[in-house]
Amino acid sequence: MGHLKAAAQRGDAVSLSHLVITAVDTTSQGDAGDSIAYFWAADPCFPQEGLYVDKYYTDTPGTYVPQLGDEITLEGLYRQYSADASDANQGRHAYRPVIKSDFRLGVPGVTGKVNILKTGTVSPPQDVTVPAGFGNASGGAVQANPQYAGARVHIPGPLTLTNPNPTALRRVANDPEDTRFNGFEVTGGVLVNDYKTYGQTQDGGTPRCDWRGVALDGGSVSFPNGIRGVWDTYSTAYQDAGVVPGTSAQYTYILYPQDCATDLSGASP
Repeated sequence: MGHLKAAAQRGDAVSLSHLVITAVDTTSQGDAGDSIAYFWAADPCFPQEGLYVDKYYTDTPGTYVPQLGDEITLEGLYRQYSADASDANQGRHAYRPVIKSDFRLGVPGVTGKVNILKTGTVSPPQDVTVPAGFGNASGGAVQANPQYAGARVHIPGPLTLTNPNPTALRRVANDPEDTRFNGFEVTGGVLVNDYKTYGQTQDGGTPRCDWRGVALDGGSVSFPNGIRGVWDTYSTAYQDAGVVPGTSAQYTYILYPQDCATDLSGASP
């Protein structure tokens, strides 16, 4: 995977076998059963080298919905999402390496779909424990530890929530009164996205663990066990090319916890 990201050109055909799905970003399924899915996968022999996959409902098989531990053979076309994220489902994904179909690829003569063949179910590789000093984004101005991009990592504790409103994660919108932020910062300058851990579950049911909200209310939040999640790119593409708010950087790397129970376990106010 590391060689692929370093050497592949936009539109290069990719075929990768024995990948294991390590995290599922989002999925949606239509009335006909066809699904759209965004997820991360890694070679279990090289768990530090993960990769993002963008499956549209016209890709094959149309009904495939990724699950943690699925072992797959993956075919598709390599690219980095466009600077303005016009070929991505979220503005935060601008510039991210991805395997996708030819949708808005912009390479003459290159066509193709994503094809996924599930070959089994296995235990996902263990999270990669990272060294001291990992992930310091310097307020979003630097791209820290890109060699871990797309991998699930464990940043050892103890850690503390140091800033509930980091400028780099400020939401950019039409409304100048919009004061929302897309996450928080912890010890060591690590930026953490909270899209899967604040508020309630997508079905409007179970409350999650809004540690940013606790900090905003004056509480002190600690993570004695450290934190876990997917380490990947973050940008803000809003009506133009992506940039990290408050910096001149196009993108930075941040942590994406996938849940409260595992990735933010042991946290306490």
